[in-house]
Amino acid sequence: MFGKKQADNESVDAYANRLRSLAKRVDIDDATLLYAFVSGLRGKLASFVLGINPTIIETAINDARVAEMSLGEAAGSDTGLLSQQVTEMRLDLQKCAQRYDSIAISAPVQSERPKSPTPNVTF
Repeated sequence: MFGKKQADNESVDAYANRLRSLAKRVDIDDATLLYAFVSGLRGKLASFVLGINPTIIETAINDARVAEMSLGEAAGSDTGLLSQQVTEMRLDLQKCAQRYDSIAISAPVQSERPKSPTPNVTF
């Protein structure tokens, strides 16, 4: 039970379900299951959950889910691809800004405005 660790590509829910099914076979109490769950979590997730200090297994699972989503460690999350796309967008925006800055004004600029004729009003 205590030798079961969360795999690198395993979500918190899958890991929790795997431990629960093992706990039913061994018939252990909730405190032991809580200890086994937290001790088997991946590093950052375990640190986050331990910082909150849950007292029941459900709270620990919910805290681990929050950590998984906020730390970007969810199974299938590809933060590398996302950061690459953001970098490409920044480069595209810089190119657009440079083109905008280099555009010459094509309309002739008038230094003085021609004067309007003065109206002649007679009564």
